[in-house]
Formats: sequence, C-alpha cells, structure tokens
Amino acid sequence: MNPVKAFIDSVKSMIVGFKYLFTVPRMTLKFPEQKMVLPPGYRGQHYLEMDKCTGCSICAMSCPPRAITMVKRDPTPRNKRGLFPLINFNYCIYCGYCVLFCPFDALHELDIHDLAVYDRDKLIHPPEFLQKVKENPEILYEYSGMNVIRTPRWKEEYAEPVFTRRGVKHEPIRK
Repeated sequence: MNPVKAFIDSVKSMIVGFKYLFTVPRMTLKFPEQKMVLPPGYRGQHYLEMDKCTGCSICAMSCPPRAITMVKRDPTPRNKRGLFPLINFNYCIYCGYCVLFCPFDALHELDIHDLAVYDRDKLIHPPEFLQKVKENPEILYEYSGMNVIRTPRWKEEYAEPVFTRRGVKHEPIRK
C-alpha cells in the first residue's frame, strides 16, 4: 500500500468529517426538555373509549402477537357482556390492526411513545388505565415510576402467559 495515498485518503475523510461537523444540524434531542415532532398517523400508546366499546373481541382476534386479552368488567349499556381489551405492551408490535379493525372506533393510537419501565408487569394496561391515558398522559410516568397507580385487583384479573405452539396467549382468569 502506498503511504502517500493512504495519507491523502485520511486527509480527505477528515475534511468531509469537519464539513459535516459545522454544517449539518444536530440530530439528537435533549429528551425531557425537547420532544420529538412525530409524523401524522404515528402509532404509539393505545387509548380506549370504554363507552364506545361493545366487547366484540375483533381487536383481540386481529392482534398478530396476541397482545390483547378481553377481560370482564362492569357491563355498560353498549357492552352488555362487559368485555374490554387489556393490552400487554410486552408483546404489542404497534401494527395498528386493532385500531384499524375496530368497527366502533373505540381504540385509538396516540403519539405517546416513551413507555420505559423498571418492571415488566407495568406494561400490562387494563381497560380503565387505557381510558385515562388521553385525558392525563402523565399517568404513564406515574405508573412506570415509583408512584405506581395499581390496585391488587388488576394483578388478579389475568393469568400468566400460556405458551402454545402458535405463540403466547394471555388467558383471563375465570372466577
């Protein structure tokens, strides 16, 4: 290898590096202070309108990783069986099929994308929690931090994942 050619190539690469150092804008953000501008149609945290939900279970049937489980809650005039979706974000791939196939427009996706938690159980969101997310987005941070908003009843409403040949299922506990 020619040492002069190697030196010239390294100088050229340094010139390119310095050019981008001063001309290209910064690509990173100072996270808590600056928020990323998300494109329209961004698929993030789910939001449930419980008064529109009829318990048809189409969202659970259309979910490819089976992250949605229907759980029993108090019946409403529109949802006589009292079945509402519980979403396990440990398995959700944010494909948007549940939102797309919901015939009553009860499920929506918000532009909230930072779901960092210390405990994986905090990524299992019951219907009551999914309903409060849009009104109070700060509830996600309270839920994932030290001030956990969780009652022991939530823990008893669903079972451990059942591993089958087709994937993972989250069967609700039948009482």
